[in-house]
Amino acid sequence: MKAKKFFAMMMAGVLLASCNNNEPNGNEGVGELETSYIAVSVNSVFDPAMRADDGGYDEGNTSEQKVSTAHFFFFDASGNPFTLNQESLVGNNDKANYVIKDITDAGNNMPNVETITNVVLTIQNLKGEYPTQMLVVLNWDYTGSAISLTNLRNELVNYAAAVENTKGFLMSNSAYVKGTSTIITATPITIDNIASSEAAAQAAPVEVYVERVAAKVTVKEDQNEYDSTTGNFDTGVTTPDGKKIYARIVGWDLNTTISHSYLVKEIDATWQNGTLGFTWNDEPYYRSYWAKSVAADGATVKYDTDFSYNSLTNIANRTVYCLENTDTEYTKIVVAAKLMDELQHDVKVARLYSEMYLLDDIKTVIANALKEHYYYTGTDGNKHSIEPTQIDFITAGNSGKDSYTVNYKLTDEAAACQWHYTNDACSTFVDKTVDEVNEYLGSLEGAQAWNGMAYYALDIEHLGTKEIKGVVRNHSYVITVEGISGLGTPVYDPNLVVTEPVDPVETTSFVSARINVLSWKIVNQNVTLE
Repeated sequence: MKAKKFFAMMMAGVLLASCNNNEPNGNEGVGELETSYIAVSVNSVFDPAMRADDGGYDEGNTSEQKVSTAHFFFFDASGNPFTLNQESLVGNNDKANYVIKDITDAGNNMPNVETITNVVLTIQNLKGEYPTQMLVVLNWDYTGSAISLTNLRNELVNYAAAVENTKGFLMSNSAYVKGTSTIITATPITIDNIASSEAAAQAAPVEVYVERVAAKVTVKEDQNEYDSTTGNFDTGVTTPDGKKIYARIVGWDLNTTISHSYLVKEIDATWQNGTLGFTWNDEPYYRSYWAKSVAADGATVKYDTDFSYNSLTNIANRTVYCLENTDTEYTKIVVAAKLMDELQHDVKVARLYSEMYLLDDIKTVIANALKEHYYYTGTDGNKHSIEPTQIDFITAGNSGKDSYTVNYKLTDEAAACQWHYTNDACSTFVDKTVDEVNEYLGSLEGAQAWNGMAYYALDIEHLGTKEIKGVVRNHSYVITVEGISGLGTPVYDPNLVVTEPVDPVETTSFVSARINVLSWKIVNQNVTLE
């Protein structure tokens, strides 16, 4: 990482007043006031000395490090609000326990979270009464009343607040376990941090470590693994007429992302490294690498699973952000691919009853199965057996197996004919309506239909640990596709909105990928798409 950048901030005159008997500080009556100073240094949990074997650390770009505002929340030892006086908090509610500082560009140094230093809070407090904990939130819009540490930790923020906020990425105190069981979410303030002068305060600042609420994911392609003749991935599958099938990645997106996250990371001191498969707590660097995500309730907190082939528009090397999700509804990537032969022609194939066919040959299979029973009256006035060209495909549905299979119906031209049915070698015919014929066609076994397109879904592995899937805040998951084996999940209609990605029945497809995780904390994952 480059040398830490420093920028100065204007001093904040924050008067911390005494409380009445009903206020959570426990300050009773009117005592002797004194003026004190608290210096604060806000740091990213990213440190150049911290390098992880699973990918290292990422400084982040300018927009990811931008800081516009800082909320400083104060608490007593029990996590109750240490309230502030209204007169010293212009625009804030009476008895609020926080102050907001606007951050501005200091010269040529863009504000960033590597270090925000020289923040000095001037407080007027009852002698002997001081806040004992502080939590910092960057780029937030909160202007509510006093809030306890527990309630602040339980605040839910949505994607827009965490990522699309014009102030910058939402950040809050990092969380970790101190010793064996003490969870630290707010930064302790000791008597050594309370000074009688600004200069003395700056000599012993309160060191606060923050991290972004969001995680980020980037998908790359290892071009060294391309087939040298086509520049595409060899799927290892051939068409029924013997042509090799290649896959070209044309887009991707995240799927099963969650709508909300805790403002402050929620962790559990009882987690075990052996169970998780990695060292999850990092006390020396004031951070941790696992978290609890918000439980989806289907109302406020929801998973986003809908997608279509045509919605997978992110190109390789593009970064996409999401919120923390460590539940069993794993966040995943969905990759769209074109299926092509060696000459770059679209490959359209289908599977019916475990047999592979060219897609149009399925119509012949269906017509041959029905030709002894279904007839139409031709323009010549004679009855003729159903023909392959009179059969059309229709998507079976948008969920589960139906989302990648096709059923059959009469073409519009065939629907204009009079139809007949016989079950006794053409000696007796019964007239059938178009709806009756289509109903029967729709009852037949559907085919898995690759109309030159497929998608591949892959759960994101946290820290590259295959048994532990999930995305955690302030981690950067870099997924490098190294190979594609198999045809993936069939796509017939690229505009069909699928309720959630699924793997097809009877498939041996998979994605070969490498996942790297940086911090941000970067996670690298190499995958073979299937």
